[in-house]
Amino acid sequence: RIVSEGDVRKIKTAKYLLLLLEWYNLLLPKPNNKGRKIPDRALLRAKLGKWGSELVDSVIRRFADNNAKTLNTWHLDNLITHICALSITVEPENFLTDMYDIREDLKLDHKDVKKYFKEIGCRIAAPTEAERARWGLEKVEAPSHHVAKLRLPLEFPKMRVMQPKGGRR
Repeated sequence: RIVSEGDVRKIKTAKYLLLLLEWYNLLLPKPNNKGRKIPDRALLRAKLGKWGSELVDSVIRRFADNNAKTLNTWHLDNLITHICALSITVEPENFLTDMYDIREDLKLDHKDVKKYFKEIGCRIAAPTEAERARWGLEKVEAPSHHVAKLRLPLEFPKMRVMQPKGGRR
């Protein structure tokens, strides 16, 4: 059970997260592996019809260029970081989530998912004994699960500074 019955905001957030995950999984890989292609409207209506065309169109407007048929890497990163942020706010324990579920839903490597959670300011750690017990994880399963925690003060990744060519003069 993810949210309690009376928490309408978290229920709406969980539904929107589910829509984003379903839409992400419908996106087609581009041949050069730089971004994804948006399927045609007929396929989107067939697969995402339960969400309503207005909501699906708003997702496309939010995460793709105007009238674009593709998502470049920036738009794809934007979509995935939104999915990560929403997953943190939906959990009953505020601002922490098991990265394993998102990694499986997005079909990404652990390294990539870790990068996205760090971009939104999360700290990554192994699950504690209490978290393992709450999520029903065995001790042998724990190494494949990591917890993303949003704590204050936020820590964002450091920008790499490149030295100018030719050295100092």
